[in-house]
Amino acid sequence: FARLLKQVVARRRAQARDKFSKQKTIYQWKPAAGKTCLDEVKEIIALPEFDAKVASAQDNPETIDLGEKVNKQLRQYIGGIAGMYRDNDFHNFEHACHVTMSVTKLLSRIVLPSDLTYPEKVEVEGESGKVGTSKDRSGSSGRLKFDIASTLHDHTYGITSDPLTQFALVFSALIHDVDHTGVPNATLVKENSTLATIYRNQSVAEQNSIDMAMDLLTKGGFG
Repeated sequence: FARLLKQVVARRRAQARDKFSKQKTIYQWKPAAGKTCLDEVKEIIALPEFDAKVASAQDNPETIDLGEKVNKQLRQYIGGIAGMYRDNDFHNFEHACHVTMSVTKLLSRIVLPSDLTYPEKVEVEGESGKVGTSKDRSGSSGRLKFDIASTLHDHTYGITSDPLTQFALVFSALIHDVDHTGVPNATLVKENSTLATIYRNQSVAEQNSIDMAMDLLTKGGFG
């Protein structure tokens, strides 16, 4: 999580230096009164557009120092989440750790635009239609590099070139079974459980996990 946070910080710093960046908005989660998680679900989530200028200007995330306060809060939050998992045979914190590591591994196996290497000389087609070579980063080869990186961004739906989205995915893996009772949603609904009533018999355990994790994040003194 610290590595992902460093990537988020590095990207935001790069955006702050670019006055033309389209990705400056920082969204804050605010629960709507009287509504459940499912009421806020969107069929399509618009991810940020690929910004080659910002990506190229980004500092090496490994040079970012989060500070002791952030690292301490990160450990405290993960510890708090671990404590909210029940001692089930399957839906327990060990299972959450396995899922979190799997998601992290899957993300690492997707090529990142910033990790690409490009040939010094590339074949380009000039205005005359003739094919030649160029080393000019600001010219045709530079355009090709941008096109390749942008294509990869689109191929992965923007996930791998947006560090905040990556953090959200890994965060979701960590919290996805918080306070799971160890029984299926169908059983909770059939037994008319309190949770089933609160969440209107829909995705009961999942909505409860999200609410508990976000409640700890927003009211636990983090930030």
